[in-house]
Amino acid sequence: MLKKRTLKKNKTRGENRMTDTEQTTEDVNKIVEDILKNPLNFEKYVRYNNRPLTLRAQARELLTHQTTHPKTVSQYPRGGTKSFTSAFHALYDFYTKPSYKIAFMSLSQRQSNKLLATAKRMIDESPLLAASKPLFPIDQVQKIESHIHSEIIALPYDAKTILSEHPDEIFIDEVQRILEPEIFWESIMPMLSGVGTLDTLPEMHLTGVGGVQKGVLHDVITNANALGFHCLKKNWMQCEGYNAEEMAVRRRNMGEASYLTQYMCEMIPTSSASIPWDTINNNLTGAVNYNPELPCIAGLDLAKKRDNAALLVMQKNGEIYQCIALDVCQLDYKVLAEKICFYTKELKISSILVDVTSESSFLDFATKAPYNLPLRGFSFGGSNDKKGALYDNMKIQLEYKRTAIPNTLTFKELIDGLKTVDLGKHLPDPVVAMMLALWNTKETKSNVITSTYAFVTHRETGFLK
Repeated sequence: MLKKRTLKKNKTRGENRMTDTEQTTEDVNKIVEDILKNPLNFEKYVRYNNRPLTLRAQARELLTHQTTHPKTVSQYPRGGTKSFTSAFHALYDFYTKPSYKIAFMSLSQRQSNKLLATAKRMIDESPLLAASKPLFPIDQVQKIESHIHSEIIALPYDAKTILSEHPDEIFIDEVQRILEPEIFWESIMPMLSGVGTLDTLPEMHLTGVGGVQKGVLHDVITNANALGFHCLKKNWMQCEGYNAEEMAVRRRNMGEASYLTQYMCEMIPTSSASIPWDTINNNLTGAVNYNPELPCIAGLDLAKKRDNAALLVMQKNGEIYQCIALDVCQLDYKVLAEKICFYTKELKISSILVDVTSESSFLDFATKAPYNLPLRGFSFGGSNDKKGALYDNMKIQLEYKRTAIPNTLTFKELIDGLKTVDLGKHLPDPVVAMMLALWNTKETKSNVITSTYAFVTHRETGFLK
């Protein structure tokens, strides 16, 4: 609570009056007194989209769920207001808990920033809350600090800086997309110095839809009691704001697996998570869109026995991973290394992730002079879990339309492979290359190419057909 009203004497009239700052403090204190009685009371003070806020029934239930239990995992369908409700909840704590640190986390900094932007928009559009903004010591894109020294900070879940933040409460959105539980818990656990058990973690609220039976969401739901989490799950039929006819059309268009995860919030086996043609088609583009100002990454599936080697080069432009070049061929190591040298120089490839499960000698061969290629090895180690994680990541990027695949002859083998892919069987080489390329998102220091190889022509390599 802020300090009580202080009065000043008007020298000319002898009247008692408050300064603007003191009046703002008084107004905010009245709001806090009211909403502390019931978090749902906060609704009447908030405006959004330039009109008074009216929370849907599922949002009110989610808010009650999160404010009742310190650790929650909630599955809501797309459009079910789960992200908005988490932002609303965070804002409630922001105004009522002095010196309280709240962290928004998601798979990307962009998504975390969106959650914080939603909370800030509520402040800006709500007159009584907006009046408190001049009292904020910090108001930035990734962080705000209130007049009572509470904070909301936006972070990606694997950010290095998270280890020093020590938040009191964490909101993690789109948790079904976090497919590496080990990395996730390694990021969360050290937030409190010396913490070794989940019981002493800060309050934690996970939200998402459905997904595959792998990753953080699956692990937490499966072990909810042991981990101390309380679960809440709703499908679209249990929520306001959905139309049965529209959902029937959506179900036909998006495919059964996506419908079950996105709107029924089901957890499906990885092996059944095939890729519907509509999902693939939504990622097809007319031509290659290469930006010479941006670096590229690549995935390389090495040739095994009579199998082919496949190199897929991708370029991240904004939130979209553009397919730039695909080369599928059966070559010896020398010719393969020379061909990769060409692509690396021409397309500014900074990192190439290579499947070394069966053969690692190419990595040793091509990272030394005269090639000095920026290769990094990745081994599936005979584990379907690792292969499934890469496959799930690729499928998610396709479902969210975050890839761009030119519908040209060069990429026909990749498109055909995506249409027939079955995780339980041998995966097409271009598909494995795409899985590796999309997994290869962490920055690495690339080696300088010193080869004097006379690069072959575009026609000979099939580059940018």
